[in-house]
Amino acid sequence: MKIFSLAVLISFLLPQDKKNFQQLMALEGRWQRQGVEAPGFEEWKKADDQQLSGRSYLLKGEDTVVTETVKLSRRNGQIVYVATAANQNDNKPTAFFLVSAEKKIFVFENNDHDFPKRVIYHLVSADSLHAWIDGGALAPEKRVDYYFRKVK
Repeated sequence: MKIFSLAVLISFLLPQDKKNFQQLMALEGRWQRQGVEAPGFEEWKKADDQQLSGRSYLLKGEDTVVTETVKLSRRNGQIVYVATAANQNDNKPTAFFLVSAEKKIFVFENNDHDFPKRVIYHLVSADSLHAWIDGGALAPEKRVDYYFRKVK
């Protein structure tokens, strides 16, 4: 009982962004996209306690085609998802800020971006991930879903 009480006390003392970032560390590893013809992957590596580096890529024959790179980091009390999509936005990074984190669903938002306005990750289980992008609160029907299984 004392250990449980101590764990609860510590969880209240940690800043919310730190707790949320610790949960996001579950992204670390290699995830294979489900339900697509060409093998697609999302891979995350821990850079340090404040940052994860990710990339999305396709395997086409012997070639690896990177479609997006991502930095997920804690800075100034916020969690920021910075994506650079290949051949989009003049290859400039776009920042999305964590606006909600409940029940292992993490919502990153940038209402100034044309599309997507939101990037959402749902850590369904230790080996199942559902991610999607959408047009934000005013256009949630503009949505693209991605389903992944952890492969290592």
